Amino acid sequence: MAAEHLTESFTKSDTFVSRAIAGEVLLVPIRNQCADLESIYTLDEVAAFIWRMLDDHPTREELLAAVCAEYEVERGRAGTDLDGFLARLLAIGAVCRR
Repeated sequence: MAAEHLTESFTKSDTFVSRAIAGEVLLVPIRNQCADLESIYTLDEVAAFIWRMLDDHPTREELLAAVCAEYEVERGRAGTDLDGFLARLLAIGAVCRR
């Protein structure tokens, strides 16, 4: 992520809902007040952890620190993976910058 975005916070879009089903977290886009079942996204454990954290409108740095504290991962690798995940969420409209 670009340096100017490091202090921006992220929040969930109201056009997506999440559901925990059979131990998995699913993201479901809502289009015209209906679930778009053609575009369901399944989150792995780390992605679900990040998704839950988005309720508190964290910055990238807050997300990165939390992921590194929760999981045994090198900070550089976690940052690269986090940036990719946030970029994907932004691209599909599941999160917004604040």
